[in-house]
Amino acid sequence: MIHPEDVEGIVDEWRASLASGEPFLYEARMRRADGKYRWMLHHKIALRDESGEIIKWYASSIDIEDRRQAEDSLQKSLDEIKKLRDQLFKENIALREEIDSASMFEEIVGVSPALQSVLARVAKVAPTDSTVLLTGETDTGKELIARAVHKRSRRSSRTFVSVNCAAIPAPLIASELFGHEKGAFTGALQRRLGRFELAEGGTIFLEEVGELPPETQIALLRVLQEREFERVGGNQPIHADVRMIAATNRDLCSAIASGAFRRDLFYRLNVFPIEIPPLRERKVDIPVLVEYFIDRFASKAGKAIRRINKETLELLESYAWSGNIRELQNVIERSVIARDTENFFVGKNWLALEFTQPPFGSQPVAKLPGARLQMKHCRPRRNSLLFLTKVHLVGKLLPFGPWQTSPFDLDISQSIENKRDTLISLRVRGR
Repeated sequence: MIHPEDVEGIVDEWRASLASGEPFLYEARMRRADGKYRWMLHHKIALRDESGEIIKWYASSIDIEDRRQAEDSLQKSLDEIKKLRDQLFKENIALREEIDSASMFEEIVGVSPALQSVLARVAKVAPTDSTVLLTGETDTGKELIARAVHKRSRRSSRTFVSVNCAAIPAPLIASELFGHEKGAFTGALQRRLGRFELAEGGTIFLEEVGELPPETQIALLRVLQEREFERVGGNQPIHADVRMIAATNRDLCSAIASGAFRRDLFYRLNVFPIEIPPLRERKVDIPVLVEYFIDRFASKAGKAIRRINKETLELLESYAWSGNIRELQNVIERSVIARDTENFFVGKNWLALEFTQPPFGSQPVAKLPGARLQMKHCRPRRNSLLFLTKVHLVGKLLPFGPWQTSPFDLDISQSIENKRDTLISLRVRGR
């Protein structure tokens, strides 16, 4: 007796052979006397008379159960190999990107109460799959905290994928996150896996999530709500088994009020918020960080630095560090490169700005070391080209003073010619 699942196929094939007279060849399962089904190869050939008419059919059935089992086992092995190959490909891409974009430093350094409070919250949320929202100023180490959450989670053996949303052009961010199908847009010559697929089973870190365009915010909301997404140009939903950690240095509440960020997405991301303190609130960590960075960069440069100048340490502890960890790291690296002695020293001229109040306070005041000029009511913003250009101009102009008016009052939006004329008028006549 033929297996019920094979009856329709073998009957259709037999009818086709009867109509055409072509040999019949079909594999189907047949039940033996003991009730077990085995794969059989059924073969029938027509016997014709002198006029070509079919007289009868000769038939044979060969037991191919062992061959079919071997083929099934081989196919399962091939499927497993393909699955492992695809997973290795995904992890290899993520690993190369992780190596290319080395993090700020290899381990969390510090003993301050502010940092210990952050680590305590990391220890609580890491074993769960809850979404984490990291907030704080630029270069406070948010990616480092995100990696700490991943390493202490159940997903630690899988991939950690980091995406800087602010570094990707708005028209490409959806393709970068969710991938695209071949022909989805001009230049899409083949299917491309997105970062969510690369992070399957692991963790995805969305840095500067506040910079996402509105249409991408909707797609991200779907991932958080339904755990699925579609590639750009595709119509098949893809399941997303990914833990999400987001970070931003923006005030999302203000962005929501202005309509730049979705309120529902904010509530989905803000399941477990962790605020990363700026370096100026971790003064006790500065000596530890200085020693760490000196050892790191001295080792790379092949230098031996055995002592830290006391005045240098006091200067570093009193500085406001608007650039946080990254600024401290750059100052230490630059100083290590410049020093040829065993004594580590940093002069005031190494520090770009000395803030007399916290740089993100209500009315910060900034002044250049060794100068009598003050920049009142200035709110230095790290992403402000206007501010950075003013700082650069003042640094160039100070040696040619004295000035009747602060160079910070210069409107640098003027043309180059007008700017030059304005600079000349600012100088005291006779100098």
